[in-house]
Amino acid sequence: MSRIKQIRYFPNSIRKASVFLAFLMILSTITPVQACRLWAVIAENDQPLSISEEIILPQLDEFRLQGGCRDNSWPYNNHNGWALIYYSEYGDYNSDQLIRSAIPAEEDSASFYQFATQMLDGENNASAAIGHVRKASSGAMEIPDPHPFVLTLDGNTYSMAHNGNVDKTMLYEMITED
Repeated sequence: MSRIKQIRYFPNSIRKASVFLAFLMILSTITPVQACRLWAVIAENDQPLSISEEIILPQLDEFRLQGGCRDNSWPYNNHNGWALIYYSEYGDYNSDQLIRSAIPAEEDSASFYQFATQMLDGENNASAAIGHVRKASSGAMEIPDPHPFVLTLDGNTYSMAHNGNVDKTMLYEMITED
């Protein structure tokens, strides 16, 4: 069976996340090195992320360090806030599955690790996650709510993070019928 045919058997939430991650990967290849840093993961075969904790935690630790101040050299220069979000294996989302902070991730390690532990708790059945450490390139330098942004529309919840500048009106028009 071809890979494309196999995708249609994934739950709808995993298909949406896969398309979104492909978008992120393409977008990240065309942005400058000094842009924000993104991290994302999708569990394999409907397994929770908790079974891959030994792989995910070192990735998150490096990601947290990239959201630091240090000597302001790449890739550790994304000090304008951070956020993490996760979805359950059923695509369910509620507000305690998202954390945002205007404090650099390296300095906010207690909150960062508390949320990572929550995300990787097997009882939460997390199957997909997105992280962002912000390097302000336009707009407000210190914002209290760095993306991933969350939009609930027609009973579906969408998360979005990006590298670079995105016009909010254009983005909203792309994901709605207006």
